[in-house]
Amino acid sequence: MAWPSLGAQSFITFSGRVQPRAEESEEISREGEDGHEYRTIGTRSKPTQHRTERDVADAAAAETLEDAYRAMKSTAVTLTYPDQRDRTVFVVDVQIERVRTEEAPAGGVAGGAVIVSAVWTLQSTE
Repeated sequence: MAWPSLGAQSFITFSGRVQPRAEESEEISREGEDGHEYRTIGTRSKPTQHRTERDVADAAAAETLEDAYRAMKSTAVTLTYPDQRDRTVFVVDVQIERVRTEEAPAGGVAGGAVIVSAVWTLQSTE
């Protein structure tokens, strides 16, 4: 089975879609003038938040995974959705939301009993 991944990290779940870059404009206002005018200020994407879950074998592996996630902050990595085009994204932020133990793990990336949930803030670079 293909898993969604961010760089070298694969996930059981990855929620949300990264917004691609698009032209952005701003309104030009002039005192005493009626009407609207706009100017293009560049192409960019808005940062979006995504929730992920990943299984690992034990608490020590969860700590190692947390360190790996934090090391990805402020880097550009490849986001891979199964059966879709890969996209390069910038990791604006990552926060570990929860680490929990499952009594009866079933499948997953590593088949582990510890689930690491994280919230990522990503911004498309393309």
